[in-house]
Amino acid sequence: MTDQESTFQSEVRSVMDGLFNLLVERQRKYGIENINQGRMLGVIVRAGDKLERLKRAFPCLDSVGHDRDYSDESVDDALMDLANYAIIGLMLYRGTWGKPLAPQ
Repeated sequence: MTDQESTFQSEVRSVMDGLFNLLVERQRKYGIENINQGRMLGVIVRAGDKLERLKRAFPCLDSVGHDRDYSDESVDDALMDLANYAIIGLMLYRGTWGKPLAPQ
């Protein structure tokens, strides 16, 4: 699909697929205990760290919004982590955090 053929829905699906894959990968790597220790407060603190990183990074963006090798974590990475912390927070709030991972 070319850029001219992409739609809002296809772009959202692409972003959501990336978030899903990253969140599952991190869950496999780190498990649930790092979130269970701090629960919602821990999620809020981690999300706050990502917001601070973004606040520091934005002056370093060029006119089309591409990261200029600001640090060891790109703006894209920070935004994806922030979105995934929101998902984790929602799961905690709903009581669904900590379900077992499906086998690979």
